[in-house]
Amino acid sequence: MEHLIDKGLLLLLSILPLLSSAPGNTAVLTFWTAILLTALHTFFADWRLQFFCAILQGALPFLLPEAACFLPLAVYALCGRLPQPSHSDSVSLPVFKQQQTVLFCRLLRIFGFLLCTFTLLMMSASRGLTFFCYLLSSCFAAGLLRSKTDTNQLLRSQYNQTRDDDTELQLLLKERNRTLLEKQDNEIYTATLRERNRISREIHDNVGHMLTRSILMVGALRTICHDAALSGPLQQLNDTLDEAMNSIRRSVHDLHDDSVNLEESLRTLLDDFQFCPVTLHYTMSPVLPRELKYCLIAITKEGLVNIARHSHATAAALSVIEHPGFYQYILSDNGVGADSISAAPATRGIGLENMEARVRALHGTLSIQSQHGFRIHIAIPKAI
Repeated sequence: MEHLIDKGLLLLLSILPLLSSAPGNTAVLTFWTAILLTALHTFFADWRLQFFCAILQGALPFLLPEAACFLPLAVYALCGRLPQPSHSDSVSLPVFKQQQTVLFCRLLRIFGFLLCTFTLLMMSASRGLTFFCYLLSSCFAAGLLRSKTDTNQLLRSQYNQTRDDDTELQLLLKERNRTLLEKQDNEIYTATLRERNRISREIHDNVGHMLTRSILMVGALRTICHDAALSGPLQQLNDTLDEAMNSIRRSVHDLHDDSVNLEESLRTLLDDFQFCPVTLHYTMSPVLPRELKYCLIAITKEGLVNIARHSHATAAALSVIEHPGFYQYILSDNGVGADSISAAPATRGIGLENMEARVRALHGTLSIQSQHGFRIHIAIPKAI
């Protein structure tokens, strides 16, 4: 747009001497020819064609002397920045080809400037010193205007590139920060689960064993002690210890259930499975319902057993994905012996029936496909 504005100003500046002369067909032809060459120079994207148009505009005064007024437009075109090879050109074109293009453009520019200089000298000899000074100052102004416009465009391009790079870096930094925070949260949650598991083991191994020993000692005392006065207190002590033992047992079970990490459990099962390699695609949130975790772990165990027993698979894949409204579980293999496992409910084995019962207890759906390998697809709603 800036180049169009500059050319419009130079065109108005070039028309002034033409208006001072007597109007005629030659003046009209000169005006429209200059407009055509300027339009072609603006239209062409190739620098060589642009310089050719500028050279033609510089040589036009030899045919139409009135065209010398439009010489600043030719100078404006010749003062443009030389073409720089793009990234695609740098990859696709050899170095000597790029150098030849730049050298050819330089030669065209030098020839154009020499032609414009010769035209100026010819005009000074034919139309006087005043017109020569006017053309010289106009051409000088055209060169300065082109230099300023190219510099502004270059600075604007660098600014846009810097802004885009900065925006890209900010987005990349935000994404990395989000990934780090998610990783940190997962590590904290995993550490919490491990600590709960350790505490449950400590309670079970230490406090549980001590309470068990105390209960046995109280039972022995009740057996050998026949004093009626001690019978009641010993019974109360035995009941208290039993209640404490039951309370600790419930707490240990709750801690152990909450400390189960579904991803680590599935990876452990897959690492221990030696029949064929199994890839895992896991995208679940860290906090999951206890029933869901035990259901998927049990189904994975049964599915791996079926692969080892009934399939001749060389590879298998497990996908556990969390969607906005449900959990998706897919276990598939490329075995050829899956047709022996019928998908009909009446002929299913105990393992598949257990899978379906577990999924039904969570209000989910289970579907089995035996074409091109064996595939178990489970969808469990989140409101379980």
